[in-house]
Amino acid sequence: MTQKSQTTIYKLSNRWADQMVYYRFFNNSKVTTTSIISTITQDTAQRIEAEHYLIFQDTTQVNLEKNRAQIEANSGLGLIGDNRSLAFYLHPSLVVKACDESCVGFSFIKPYIHSEHRADRHERKYKTLPIEEKESYRWIESVENTAKVLSKASLRTSVQDREGDIFELLAAATGQDHLIVRSRDNRKILYEDKVCDLYQTLEESDLKGSYLLDIRGDIRHSSKNKIKRQALMELRFVAVDIIAPARKGKGVLPIKVWAIESKESSSTVPEGEQPVHWRILTTHLVGNFSDACQIVRWYSLRWHIETLFRLLKTQGFAIESIELENGESIIKMTLFALQAALRVMALLLASKANEPNENQQAKELFCENEIKCLQVLETQLSGNTIKQQNPYPKYSLRWAFWIIARLGGWKGYASQRPPGIITLNDGIKQFNNIYLGFKIAQRDMYKP
Repeated sequence: MTQKSQTTIYKLSNRWADQMVYYRFFNNSKVTTTSIISTITQDTAQRIEAEHYLIFQDTTQVNLEKNRAQIEANSGLGLIGDNRSLAFYLHPSLVVKACDESCVGFSFIKPYIHSEHRADRHERKYKTLPIEEKESYRWIESVENTAKVLSKASLRTSVQDREGDIFELLAAATGQDHLIVRSRDNRKILYEDKVCDLYQTLEESDLKGSYLLDIRGDIRHSSKNKIKRQALMELRFVAVDIIAPARKGKGVLPIKVWAIESKESSSTVPEGEQPVHWRILTTHLVGNFSDACQIVRWYSLRWHIETLFRLLKTQGFAIESIELENGESIIKMTLFALQAALRVMALLLASKANEPNENQQAKELFCENEIKCLQVLETQLSGNTIKQQNPYPKYSLRWAFWIIARLGGWKGYASQRPPGIITLNDGIKQFNNIYLGFKIAQRDMYKP
């Protein structure tokens, strides 16, 4: 699956017997999701050093409704938000090294379902339930499990979007564990010994500085009205104490965090469009403008996990089209796909790092013989001008990225939009086919 970047069983198998092995393996009750997840996270633990790591967690739904007719009833699946479609949810935590933004692995993975017979929020009295009994507890579970898997790390920072704005999650980030979360609620805070609204306090605080942000725009969906531009972002930040929500009862101490507002200046907002506007909470110390910019940068990298979800679905590994008849088997194969997707993610992140690590070598993802094949391909894919040649150090991971992207259809010009995750996945598939021919040619060449 790692080599071929897909989950279609007949394409993964060279023989009918191999295909049957796949079916038997994933249908084997002794192969459990727990053991697969444990193996994946242990693999990550072995890669951890005394460094600072960013952990991006989020949830995606895997919709299997179109395959309902071929999937066994009551075999481990449930429903998604529409309460009709057969599906399951997947909540992984992707680990990235903070210093060079290189891809490491997964520290936590939780597949779960909504039962068809589950009572609604009101019937379950959801608001009064302890956090441990709520579905949102998965965000806290991730932080707790990540601390164990990344025990060798000097610092761990969990990054999430609005859904992770939970009082108990902010309270769980202590010691070596920090949090960066986009604010969802206009919380009550203590500021200068007064009870205030978070958003009003940020808006009225002093402007600390500004920076430019490139907005790519959306060339595929004109209805989204996102215009390509350079936005002037105004930055404010204050230290606040978040007051515990009423459901926590009396006597719960406030939590000290730094609140950051990054909002586009009205001078660069096109007519008819909303300004870019982020409000971010963090347990990291924000002592100056540079610290605040770093937190905003780390938050912006959260998009990597959205990219991972895109890679797993239709145009990538196509996990929503896995041709197995048992729901639990589909979940198990999805976990394998999640780990296999790391190869493509590592290539992408190597190309996008703010401060790339040229010590990352192609041999981290490719064997010695594959690198020989890449070297031959580089010669064929390079043009006559400097602009059409691989600009990266020989045998570095970024050198391999350029070749794989070219195989995926990217033309290599700096004026082009950088290659995305689907282009890289297509390039890996193309490389696999070429490499097969390369091995056959080598075998024939050395025949006596």
